[in-house]
Amino acid sequence: MERYSQKTIRQRRSKRLLWTIYLAGGILVFAALYGLWNLRVLFRVTDIYIYGNQQIRNADIRGLININRGDRLFDTSLNDIYKRVRSSPWIKDAKIKRDFTGRIQILVKEAVPAALLRLKGHTYLVDTDGELLEDIGDTKTFFLPIIRDMDPVKNKEVYREAISFVKYLSSKKMHVASGGIEIVGSRPEELAVRIDNVFIVVGTGDYERKMDRLEFVRSEIIRRNITVGTIDLRFANKIVVIPDSKGEDKGVSEKHKSR
Repeated sequence: MERYSQKTIRQRRSKRLLWTIYLAGGILVFAALYGLWNLRVLFRVTDIYIYGNQQIRNADIRGLININRGDRLFDTSLNDIYKRVRSSPWIKDAKIKRDFTGRIQILVKEAVPAALLRLKGHTYLVDTDGELLEDIGDTKTFFLPIIRDMDPVKNKEVYREAISFVKYLSSKKMHVASGGIEIVGSRPEELAVRIDNVFIVVGTGDYERKMDRLEFVRSEIIRRNITVGTIDLRFANKIVVIPDSKGEDKGVSEKHKSR
């Protein structure tokens, strides 16, 4: 009986000791966290470094994050800084770092301008995803394909097809010596491109094959010294070539009537 009582007493003492250790540990952890929370006000932003940007200025990115030298380093979470940076259509992605020296480092991945959208008197830069980057007006010159009169909201399907064609042109790094590239159309199946004053109907998809066929046709046109107004590449087993008629595109409408 006495041995049982002593064993019970030792067990109780062990439990009290464990609880004391747990409580002391909890208090220490809480004190450490509380101390760090209070110490955070001592860490200040010393520098903001921005890398990877070519189109958007450092000042514009600093304006987005709304953090300045001397601000508390940990007042804004990295996730919030990321969201602020990504709010610009120019920035596709970003990596944010900071350290206890007070430095904030921002590495951005910018959107790549792929075309110009001319719509209702405005000229917008757009990227390969069709996102409108900015209204540039007449202040800048970009040698890019021009998408004309396609509203990204009202003409969503044909605009999406035009962007797909722009991606193809961009992947092939196609450049035109004169006259530029102008993409038009009211429906995806009527998508057309004007290259060096020749109206080329490409329709939807299969651009690789169609543009290979175009090269063949253009070489034949040069060889035969023909003045062409329209080339229709939409057919699987034939290419329709319509001679120029005083700069008009009547050939396309006439072909539609004959179908």
